[in-house]
Amino acid sequence: MQSFFLKTIVISCFTLLIVACDRGTPANTAASDAVATSSDTIASTKVETTSAETAGAEDASSMEDAPMGKLPDDPLAQMRITLKPYWAPIDNGGIILLADIENGAMNVLAFQKLLKLYPELEQKDNNVWEPLAERLAQRCLTLTRQGKMEYGVYELKNYLKDYTDQQMLPFDDRGGAPIGIPDADILAFDFTEEHEKLIRHMNVRAAEGNVLLMDFKEPYVGHADIYRAMAAALGDDIPTDAEIPAENKHYYDILQREMIFAIQAFWKYAQIPGEETK
Repeated sequence: MQSFFLKTIVISCFTLLIVACDRGTPANTAASDAVATSSDTIASTKVETTSAETAGAEDASSMEDAPMGKLPDDPLAQMRITLKPYWAPIDNGGIILLADIENGAMNVLAFQKLLKLYPELEQKDNNVWEPLAERLAQRCLTLTRQGKMEYGVYELKNYLKDYTDQQMLPFDDRGGAPIGIPDADILAFDFTEEHEKLIRHMNVRAAEGNVLLMDFKEPYVGHADIYRAMAAALGDDIPTDAEIPAENKHYYDILQREMIFAIQAFWKYAQIPGEETK
């Protein structure tokens, strides 16, 4: 399954090259037993969400279904309509923003529309996609550092199930246990304080024209070792010269495999104080 997933990225990138070679290539499609996520955290559901959602949730939900022809002028608001977080099993595993991982034409359209929000870039004749990705990543960074939403259960569209093999999504390219994806159209995800802490420390950046919500090599800021970075983000008091306990590593493994669902919820429902959803 992992080779299939990576192959779809390559195919999409090739499609983009054909369509947009005159402006440089928008490279925004690059990119054992499972460690089970808690049944209390992720569940298949056909019923309404049981938690109270944020005041802006209805706006974000309506944005998600907005037609491509009617888009807001704010880059972050537009990204939250046209792009979705996808897990990419590259290096340690990370999260990339795409319109559709299997539809190169849709990715081209989405990023061309975002480019129009930056006239100073649109007027350039050379490669515009890397500076565009830098600007978009900065807006995403603002969301992950300042966005707020209540803890509780949220409904998510389970678009990742279409990219699984027997309900498993490859986690990394190093043989790590895969991510379990329920076989349901709608998921109920329990967003917790731990997820929020990790989102605050995600290594959000632009890379070769891609917008990464979580960098593949160093998923979190502060430490190259993912376990120590997660420990620091969560506030766990583990001395730098001490071995991280096995039970901590197991817990971090579970949390890390939940982060694709956590960022889906945050991408849809979180609001930045002082900024209205446009």
